[in-house]
Amino acid sequence: MIDKILNTKVVSIVVAVWMAFHIYIALNSPGMIWQVFATLSLIAVVSYTLDSTSSRKLLMVFGLGFLATTSEFLYHISQGAAPGGDGLPPAPGIVLWVVITLWVIVAGTATYTGLIKSES
Repeated sequence: MIDKILNTKVVSIVVAVWMAFHIYIALNSPGMIWQVFATLSLIAVVSYTLDSTSSRKLLMVFGLGFLATTSEFLYHISQGAAPGGDGLPPAPGIVLWVVITLWVIVAGTATYTGLIKSES
């Protein structure tokens, strides 16, 4: 079961859809740049086409980038900012950011941590 959850194809598609959703959000929000999300979505699609080892490396890079974004959200919340205001996503969005960040990092390091067998 854990092999299916940490499958690079599944995680790559989730990241691609997550970034594509943010393209939609950026197009409907003034001041947000949609091109960054489009680039990340395309890179996630490329990750889908790569072999598992290369895809895991790319997913780890995504995970570290998502970790920086998530930590920024959590920092602003710890300073008293309300979710959904001050440029922060709403509370369900922050929860999804945290879950997807952890999922991508775990999937990216799955062969190194021993959660799944080596794929090489």
